[in-house]
Amino acid sequence: MEEVRPNFNSKNTSTKLLNNINLFCCLYICVWTVLPIFRSITNTGGFKIIFFFIAGVWLLSSLLISRKWFMDLLGISIIGSIYLIIIFLYYVFDHGNMKLSMIVNPLFLFFFAFMGYYYSYYGDKKVLKIILSVITLCFLTTAITTIYNLLDNLNVARLMTSSSTSPQVISYLEKRNVAAFDFIYGLVILIPLLFVGLKFSLKKKSLLFITTMFSIVLLSLIVIALSNFTTAYLLLILAILLSLLPKKTNVYFMFFVFGLMVILLSPLLLEFIIFILTTIKETTPSIMTQYKLESIISFLYGETNYQSTTIRATLLRQSISSFFESPLLGVGAYYHDGSTNFIGNHSQFIDDFGRYGILGATPIIIFILIYLKKTKIKVKNINVQNAFVFSALLFIILGFLNPIQSYGILFSAFFVLPLLSRYID
Repeated sequence: MEEVRPNFNSKNTSTKLLNNINLFCCLYICVWTVLPIFRSITNTGGFKIIFFFIAGVWLLSSLLISRKWFMDLLGISIIGSIYLIIIFLYYVFDHGNMKLSMIVNPLFLFFFAFMGYYYSYYGDKKVLKIILSVITLCFLTTAITTIYNLLDNLNVARLMTSSSTSPQVISYLEKRNVAAFDFIYGLVILIPLLFVGLKFSLKKKSLLFITTMFSIVLLSLIVIALSNFTTAYLLLILAILLSLLPKKTNVYFMFFVFGLMVILLSPLLLEFIIFILTTIKETTPSIMTQYKLESIISFLYGETNYQSTTIRATLLRQSISSFFESPLLGVGAYYHDGSTNFIGNHSQFIDDFGRYGILGATPIIIFILIYLKKTKIKVKNINVQNAFVFSALLFIILGFLNPIQSYGILFSAFFVLPLLSRYID
C-alpha cells in the first residue's frame, strides 16, 4: 500500500482541511510557547482547556494524515513512557511526596518530540517555512520586549525563574512579555545551528533572509548577555568554540581534534576563558552574577574558596546521596522516609536518578538520545549535521547542570532544532 503523506496542496477538500487544521494547531502551540504574554492570557481558567484541546486535535489529525512517523517513534516512545508510568505510580502510592503535576512537563517533552518528528520526518519545505516564520516573529517580539525589560532591571529574568517570586509578579512580567530562563537557555542550545543558518542565508543572497537571520543571532546574543545566568555564559562560550571547529569534517573526528586542541592549548584557552569571564564580571551590574563569576575565576586559577562554590555542589551531592539511598526506584519527588536525603533540583539527569532511580530515569534518557539520533539522520548536509550535534551536546550538558523540563528548552531541543535543521539542510 502506498504511503499516505501530508499534502498541504491536495485538491481533495477533506485532506486539505485536515492538513490546515493540523498546521493551525501547530502554530497555536508555537505562539503559546514563545510568547509569554499570549501564554499568560490563555493559561488561566477555561482557556487551559483550549490548549489541551488543540494539542489533542493536533495529535489526532497527525495520526489521521499519516501514522508512519508515529510507528517510527513507537519503540522508543514505549521505553520512554516507563518514565511517565513511574511518576504516576509514585503519585498513586504516595511515594516520596510525589505530586501529579510533576507529570506535566515530561508530557510536554514527548509532545514537542512528536511535533518535531512529524514535520521533520516529511520535510515539506513550504510547511517548515510557515512554521519557522511564525516562530521567528514571536521570537523577535519576545526578544525585544525581554531586552527592554532587562535594560530596566537586569534581574527580571531571575525573578521569572525564582521559586520565591509570587505568582502575581510572574503574571505581571509575563504580561510585559518577559522571557524566563527556559527561553534564554533554549537560545543557547540553538546557537551553533543559528550560526550555520546565518552562513546559509548569505549563500541564498536574499536580503530579507539575511536580515532575519542576522537579527535572530544578534538578538539571541544580546538576550543571553543581559540574562545574568552564569551557566548560560559558560555554555555560550562553549557554543562559540564548537562553532569555530572545521566544517565539512566528520563530527567524531572534529571532537577528537577539539579534545586534542584543548589539551595542547589549555594554558592559552584557560587565559582566554578567564579574560571573557572577567570582562563579563566587570561589566555586569548584577552582584549575584559577579559573585558567581568570581567563584568560577578563582576555581580556574586554582584558588578556590570552596565555601563560595559549595551550594550547587551540595545540592548535586544531595541528589546523588538520594540515588544511593534507593538506586533502583529512587526516593520520589523530594524526601524519603523523613531522612535528610532530598533532591537538589539543580541537575535534571542527576535529579531524575535520585527521584526515580535507574528504573525510571534510564528510559527517558534512552528516549532523548535515540530521538536526537533519529532526527539527525534526516539531515544530509554535514555542516548542518555537525551544528545539530553541537546543539544536542549543549542540551545534554545543560541537562547535567540545570533543570531542562521547561517549555522553552524542550521546544528548542525537540521541535525547533529538528525543523530548522531540515529547513536549512
